[in-house]
Amino acid sequence: MNIKEKARKFAEGKAMSVLDQAIEEAYAEGYRDGYKDREAEIPVEFQEKKIEYVDLDLPSGTLWASSFETDECESRLYVPYEQTNKYHLPTIEQYKELMDCCSWDSRFDKYNNFSHYMVIGRNGNYIKLSLSGYCIIDRYQYRNNGYFWLKNENDDSTNKDVAYFHERSKLITNIFSGYRLPILQVK
Repeated sequence: MNIKEKARKFAEGKAMSVLDQAIEEAYAEGYRDGYKDREAEIPVEFQEKKIEYVDLDLPSGTLWASSFETDECESRLYVPYEQTNKYHLPTIEQYKELMDCCSWDSRFDKYNNFSHYMVIGRNGNYIKLSLSGYCIIDRYQYRNNGYFWLKNENDDSTNKDVAYFHERSKLITNIFSGYRLPILQVK
């Protein structure tokens, strides 16, 4: 056997072994980093679309999405509460802060029907909350009212807290968790 044959036999499997080891180390390092981020509660955004958040100069520093969540066709997304866990829903306290610290300017369409609120922060920035209704088995209900899900601490209840608004009031109410409502995220 000559030196080249000996070198080839020696090298067989060595390159694959080195590559395997490098990939194993990279995987383990990434896993450890992800675990550390989770322990530190560092949020990771997995959403494909970018959400524009608006600073309304709220005392809590909460930023509100400029619009409701949409589906692949850019239509407003309506989901039951059980499908909201991947979204950053506002808490009851955040919605109360929005109601108390911002001015809610009613807007009307050309027929003088209430159409939406301009929710204006202390710094002049605003979000638009349009009437959304909610959906029961592919039928929209109460289209002259606005709703969106709020984060609920009580997961045992079949009714969940929601933000509710119409021409003359804005409040927190609860609704059956199986109804489909829109989502407005916070950061």
